[in-house]
Amino acid sequence: MMLDVSSDLAHPPWHVIVPVRGGPAGKTRLTSLEGRGLTADDRLRLALAMASDTVRAAVESRCGPVSVVTADPGVSRVLAPLGAGIVPDLGRGLNAELTAAASAVPAEAGVLILLGDVPTARAEDVRAVVDEIARHGAGFVPDWEGTGTAVAGSAPLAPRPGFAFGPDSARRHEALGLTPVGTGLDRLRCDVDTAQAWARAVGLGLGPATSAARQSILARART
Repeated sequence: MMLDVSSDLAHPPWHVIVPVRGGPAGKTRLTSLEGRGLTADDRLRLALAMASDTVRAAVESRCGPVSVVTADPGVSRVLAPLGAGIVPDLGRGLNAELTAAASAVPAEAGVLILLGDVPTARAEDVRAVVDEIARHGAGFVPDWEGTGTAVAGSAPLAPRPGFAFGPDSARRHEALGLTPVGTGLDRLRCDVDTAQAWARAVGLGLGPATSAARQSILARART
């Protein structure tokens, strides 16, 4: 299925693809929030809130359509009303699913993969990274630790790269020919999997959905 790229764009056409795992297996490394233990329901709520803020930033960037790759119906119910299309995750593994979704985007559009757990992302960050990747043809944004990858993509009409998300992905993406970009885009580099990453995200400024989830969880913990 070819993904639609028709939109009222602020940029040449791009298609933003956001993978969101969802379900009880998500965010298991995030066991506490500012010193307070998290329940499984807390983690689910935070993960969905972070995905909502990430998708909202992508939609508000007006770089082009936004698609969420997920197998979780609950994720679909929350994120589709924000303006995202839903691409079913068929269980082939993250990189295979992203490659399949990217291959469905017409060649005249750029492709941007944005992880679904970047609650500090803003629309202007998405626009900025699109501009940087466009200058290089294909690029990736290292995460704040420098070893992982928060964003990867290729420009309109450029060859589509493979994707290597997972452990040591920054090195592996560079080996695939993607140029490191966006090192000054701190909010876009802050994917959240651990308490340390959470503290960094709070300092950078959480999006509205994640802020609301945080306030609710902390208020309950104080009662």
